[in-house]
Amino acid sequence: KHGLLGKTVVLFVGNLQPFKGIQVLIDAMAGIEDKDIVAVIVGGGYAEEQYRKDVSDRKLNDKVIFAGPQTPSGDLPDYYRTADFLVLPSTHSESFGLVVLESFASGKPAIVSALPGPAAIVDAGKDGLIAEVGDADSLRSQILALHQNSTLKEQMGMAALKKAREKYTWEAVARTLEEAFYQIKGAKI
Repeated sequence: KHGLLGKTVVLFVGNLQPFKGIQVLIDAMAGIEDKDIVAVIVGGGYAEEQYRKDVSDRKLNDKVIFAGPQTPSGDLPDYYRTADFLVLPSTHSESFGLVVLESFASGKPAIVSALPGPAAIVDAGKDGLIAEVGDADSLRSQILALHQNSTLKEQMGMAALKKAREKYTWEAVARTLEEAFYQIKGAKI
């Protein structure tokens, strides 16, 4: 559909709003000379036209693909399967990053910004990497690191899947919540 066969697919999933760091991703991709690395941006939002114009003006249409909004019951799972890894380059206000867990559940590592929410999910070097907030050079170097080391990327993907299965299933979350309730109940407030 997008001509991605044989490419390293860098996936972004989310609303196309400035705080999600799409501009940081575009800037990072502009500095990557390797034509085998392609960013696929899944989502829509009020800043989409601005990002599309920037990509077009910088002649990055072959390196940055806008796939539009996708649904979990539609093509979204296929985008995760096609991806080599996820990027979440948020610049602020990212409380958790559910897309990171979706990526992990798909067996894909993630590169996230060093924000408290997303960075708390990723064990840097084990199931993903952490880039400096708002820093296109940092994001670019993390993208290149995973692109250049397929063994590391695969090991991280397996660790990500294991983490998703052990820590983030409904059963695991319910157990953690139940333990917290028991701790609170036993505490004297």
